[in-house]
Amino acid sequence: MKNKKKFMIGAYSLGLTAIVIAVVIALNLLVSQLPTTITKLDNSKDKVTTITSDTKALLKGIKEDITIYHICPDGEELASVTGLLERYADASSKIKIKTVDPVSDPKFTLKYTEDEMESNSLIVVSEKRSTVVNSTDFYLYEMEGYEGQYVSYEEYYSYAQQMYYYYGQEVPVTQYFFAENEITRAIDYVSHDDLPVIYELTGHGEVAFSGTACGQLISDENVELKSLALAKGEDAKIPEDTSAIIINTPTTDISEAEKDALISYLNKGGNIILMTYFESVSAEKLPNLAAVCSHMSLEAIPELILESDQSGYSQVPYYLIPKVTGKGITAKVDTANLYTFMVGCHGIKSTGEADKASVVPLFETTKGAYIYTEESVKDPDSAEKQLFSVAYESTISDEEGNAKGTLYWFACPDMFVDSFLGYGNGQILTAILTETCDKPASVSVIGKPISASYLQLTESTVNIWSAVLIGIIPAVCLVIGLAVWIKRRSR
Repeated sequence: MKNKKKFMIGAYSLGLTAIVIAVVIALNLLVSQLPTTITKLDNSKDKVTTITSDTKALLKGIKEDITIYHICPDGEELASVTGLLERYADASSKIKIKTVDPVSDPKFTLKYTEDEMESNSLIVVSEKRSTVVNSTDFYLYEMEGYEGQYVSYEEYYSYAQQMYYYYGQEVPVTQYFFAENEITRAIDYVSHDDLPVIYELTGHGEVAFSGTACGQLISDENVELKSLALAKGEDAKIPEDTSAIIINTPTTDISEAEKDALISYLNKGGNIILMTYFESVSAEKLPNLAAVCSHMSLEAIPELILESDQSGYSQVPYYLIPKVTGKGITAKVDTANLYTFMVGCHGIKSTGEADKASVVPLFETTKGAYIYTEESVKDPDSAEKQLFSVAYESTISDEEGNAKGTLYWFACPDMFVDSFLGYGNGQILTAILTETCDKPASVSVIGKPISASYLQLTESTVNIWSAVLIGIIPAVCLVIGLAVWIKRRSR
């Protein structure tokens, strides 16, 4: 009877153990089907494997299958890269991730590129096209004094060595993780039927975007930047593939034919991004360009503006930090954190002459701004103060009231220069590109600053620790439990 009781207790314990093991296995199978956003939380301080809302918005619009090949020898996968890729696959069923070991399949990458690829690089492929994302672009560096300009480690190291050798100074630097920017850009690139095109007008002393950080930003948005020299005669026509035209600080006037072509382009739904300088913006100096602006119910105040309110400028009174109105294109950016520089500005005013033009100011000075004169500089307190608008957006409508073309006018020659691109200026340009090129979201994701070094685990290391924590430790506990049970039963 006593032995029978022991047997029943032992059988009950064994059965209960089997049930617990079965439940654990079932839970593991269930958890394995959950997205990595739930099973693998991003506990890193800088959230390097969390994708942004812009990336999620773009992924929702993907209609074709895209495969991302992760080129990496077995066991050398970086957790930061694999974790980020898993987030992309979770966000869209159209994204498939495949790991390719170049050691076991050395000819695979030759299908897409003849260049040697670093470990943890990617190849993004759709039926339309493919592109390579090199892992050397995942980590970039921003040096103190060069905010908004990101360089490779080799460029930073070379500059830092020179500074230390010649001046004995160290160069403070912040490391950024730009993998999301590169991957999102690549997905956007391979999903387009045709890439949008923006033209920059030439032939009037304009400052070119090509070869600058602004030009690179446009390229990063998967927008082609081309030069446009309009013919002087009747053949002055805007190319049909034009998403927008950039006119960056012209010093001489456009021709009559160019004026007519630009107005016709606006009336048909085109977009113009205009930057001007107070010394060469008057209707007397640029009458034809002024006519284009007048068609959009806008007119220049060709005078340099200074600020008396210290909250409205930085260092000197003509380095303006204008107030964001939150209207027009500025409504599409985070105005709470929009810190924008506008240097050497003139004013812009609405004429109200074009009935079908809807105009909104984008940036304004404080009410303490005034026009530069010899007298106002000598005695700023006695200068006439007023609020000036230094950027406007004007949209023209057709007879039925449907919105057509838009003019974005910035009364500042340095609105989109490299040194200000890391501030709100870059966000504004990105928002305009997204709007004019009919993009669902920006793909120029700002890199995540890595404020402190963190442990980089390879996938093999992750697998080892997973086996230890999920398999070995529970198995050891089970063996110990069985041993105790057997020992008690034999008493």
